[in-house]
Amino acid sequence: VLAVPQARSTIKDWLGIGNVTIRYVDELPPVEQATGDLGLGEQMSLEEARERAGFRVRVPTVDGLDDPPKVYFNDQSRQVAFLYGSEEKPKLLITQADARGAIEKIVNLNVTELELIVVEPGYAGVWLYGEKHAIFYPSTGHEEPFRLVGNALVYEIDGVTARIEAEISKDEALRIARSMR
Repeated sequence: VLAVPQARSTIKDWLGIGNVTIRYVDELPPVEQATGDLGLGEQMSLEEARERAGFRVRVPTVDGLDDPPKVYFNDQSRQVAFLYGSEEKPKLLITQADARGAIEKIVNLNVTELELIVVEPGYAGVWLYGEKHAIFYPSTGHEEPFRLVGNALVYEIDGVTARIEAEISKDEALRIARSMR
């Protein structure tokens, strides 16, 4: 179905993984690369974020990512985020949430590729790569700007949706995802 342009343009909510809905459009809305405010919420300790989340927060155990330098919790989207780098220059963003319908990704299939993958036995996900795609939070109850993101692995494990976003390969994203404990 995705290979046929007429079918692509009529598909709505074709793919939903956990709290992420991926919508396909012929053209992305006008958005810019996010700089400064990624809408991650309040910065806090990992222990506090785990307490407030109400779900099991997993931490990557790959070398070089031992402890996230910045941990955030967003009350409105019930999301925990690990930010490597800064909001002005993010290197890697890992988010986890258990709320349904909290995040939407807008994808132009002419420039962004999607690949369904197995993250772990019994846990499927989707790898988005190529040109940047748009992301926004429609269910937070307040105006949230669109932002552009690059390569992303989205998957659900034990009722929690995880996203790994960075300019990294699919293999590296899978390595990080499989290390989450």
